[in-house]
Amino acid sequence: MPLRRSADFHLASGISSLVSLPLKPPERRPTPAGKQAQPDKPKRREGVFFGTLEGGLGAVLPVDEQVFQRLSSLQLVLVNALPHAAALNPRSHRRVKRRNMADVTTLVPRRNMLDGTLIWRFASLDARDQHLLATAIGTTAEKVLESLGAIDASAQVFGALSD
Repeated sequence: MPLRRSADFHLASGISSLVSLPLKPPERRPTPAGKQAQPDKPKRREGVFFGTLEGGLGAVLPVDEQVFQRLSSLQLVLVNALPHAAALNPRSHRRVKRRNMADVTTLVPRRNMLDGTLIWRFASLDARDQHLLATAIGTTAEKVLESLGAIDASAQVFGALSD
């Protein structure tokens, strides 16, 4: 099966190596009282971990649709709400740069990626700012932190390697 382009993301560095590793399956949430638990088999999930030419490390991880929507909204709010290092806007920094005018693959960039560097700054904000930003996207700070925790838990690969 051929690979399909599903997202564009500028790293500002060349990637020197990639490795795909299985991720731990997501933890099952307890079912509400009176409902039958679904005996579904967890899907095999993989994450791509990479190293850059400058020595940086990164990961591309799958997230659930609901988590993606919540954190994507948060990302849009954080771009405008937080001061950025050297006044560099993360949205324009992460936008894919066209090599030349004939490069048609980047005419319509796909924005299906979350910027973890930006989103994880939410966890370091004080409770008041977290509440204000979460309210701006129509959720609670607890749900946003729970979503961040779910991504952190899904990035664990060593438990999945022993299975």
